[in-house]
Amino acid sequence: MSIEKISAAISRISRWAAYLASLLGGLLVVLVLAEIVRRTFWGSSFLWAFEMSSWLLVGFIFLGMAYTLQTGGHVRVQLLTDRLSDRTREYLELIQALFGAGLFGFLSVYVFKGALSNYETGARGLSEIDPPLCIIWGVAFLGLSLFTLQFIGIFLDRLNGVRRGETTGHE
Repeated sequence: MSIEKISAAISRISRWAAYLASLLGGLLVVLVLAEIVRRTFWGSSFLWAFEMSSWLLVGFIFLGMAYTLQTGGHVRVQLLTDRLSDRTREYLELIQALFGAGLFGFLSVYVFKGALSNYETGARGLSEIDPPLCIIWGVAFLGLSLFTLQFIGIFLDRLNGVRRGETTGHE
């Protein structure tokens, strides 16, 4: 399988995770609005709303990270890198992608162990619906794994560009 095909597959996976993150974000908005309406008009709260909104927020953030990285949406400080040549910047981005893949790969393993531990112990949430905690840990693991995969995709793209003598055209 070629680098371009691997990179394209990683991009598709990141995009589908972003669609799921968008759905979770929409559900979060609906839940918060429902909570506001219930408190305003009935003076009571859904007992599970805080926990579920927290879970939806975690899913929204973690599942959206890879696509945000793919599209360059994360905050960047380019004060120093703007002063570098395109070629030097490409090599620096190769190193950054490797570092990111290593760091978030390590975090993925740690979170996977947490998910497995929660599954084995049967740990559950604190609300009246009592959800298993391994689910939210699993979503965090999935998001971190996709983020790691996206760093690998960026590394492969930059490596391919460096081999061909191309640059990403930073301004």
